[in-house]
Amino acid sequence: MSAKTANFFEELKQRLNRVEAEQHRQRSELTQLSDLEQEVMRLENRLQEIQSGDHEPSNIQPVDFNQMRDLKEINRLERELKGIKVTSVNVSKESGNSEDDRYFDEIEKLRLELGSLPQKNPAKSTATSENKAATPAKKTTTTTATAPRFVICWVAEGTVSEWSEAAKSWQKQGQGHGYETADQARTSLARLKRQWPNYVLKVIKR
Repeated sequence: MSAKTANFFEELKQRLNRVEAEQHRQRSELTQLSDLEQEVMRLENRLQEIQSGDHEPSNIQPVDFNQMRDLKEINRLERELKGIKVTSVNVSKESGNSEDDRYFDEIEKLRLELGSLPQKNPAKSTATSENKAATPAKKTTTTTATAPRFVICWVAEGTVSEWSEAAKSWQKQGQGHGYETADQARTSLARLKRQWPNYVLKVIKR
């Protein structure tokens, strides 16, 4: 075989290889195009289902609105409640500066002022004034009808409650237990403070 013939066959072989490679590329592109066409058809079908209202997405879970909570609002209220508790504890530990102490002091002041007022009997006031000039003044001694009592008070939002040993609970003002001595009242006060550490409690004389 001559060199010219050999070159011809070699060139023909290369051309054949190029044709086969081109055919392979075209078949690959046709396959991709076919896949793309199928995907387009699938999307068109889904679009038609959505537009007609027959399509129900399967990946959407039902929502129970009764179980939904405003977590931000809950956290804010919890922080405010915690701040209120801390403030009430700090106020109860202060001496002489809290609103409740001033309230107790005002009550005690009013009690003392009321106790110092003279007691008058309207039915006998006229007879007493008429007999005052006729009879000489007599030396009288003032005696207390009942010994002073000590009560344990608790003020909450402007309402005064008194501790009752009989009921073992807080009662309305004037219905609390009267201790004979201040030591008895202080002993019960210490016990009640351990039971209600956040309450502002105080012993007053009645």
